[in-house]
Amino acid sequence: DDSDNPGEPRSKTYYDIECKEGDIILLNTRLWWHSTFVPPQARPSISYARDIYFRSDVPDEAPTLGNLDGTYATEDIESDTVLFTEHGMPDCELHRSKDDPNCRLVELEDESGDSYMAIVSSRVIKAGEFFTLEDSDDEDDSGLDP
Repeated sequence: DDSDNPGEPRSKTYYDIECKEGDIILLNTRLWWHSTFVPPQARPSISYARDIYFRSDVPDEAPTLGNLDGTYATEDIESDTVLFTEHGMPDCELHRSKDDPNCRLVELEDESGDSYMAIVSSRVIKAGEFFTLEDSDDEDDSGLDP
């Protein structure tokens, strides 16, 4: 702010920052005003904003930050709903959860008797909730329901 007179417009410096897939930007919005522009594109783009802080009472502890990629429900989903099949599975990784998985991998059969794999909701999934499979201690466990 280079204005000495209250009520006069502040001069602003603008920066254009182009982000690529996987980039993370930390921005203190209390100090910096910002806006976001996403150009038209064929694939959806998701920005995830959250408040973060670094604990000053634990000086030797390294901060743990990360970028969480995942697939989430855009609307509430009932239990036992087929979410994806192996024929239309999006190119993504489903997260694992020991405490509260909301999906399971099942084998289904089509009208001709051929089997195929599918991800099915194991409980009601609320809009905005990430899809998760049951965590496994066994690396060979595919998460397949018996």
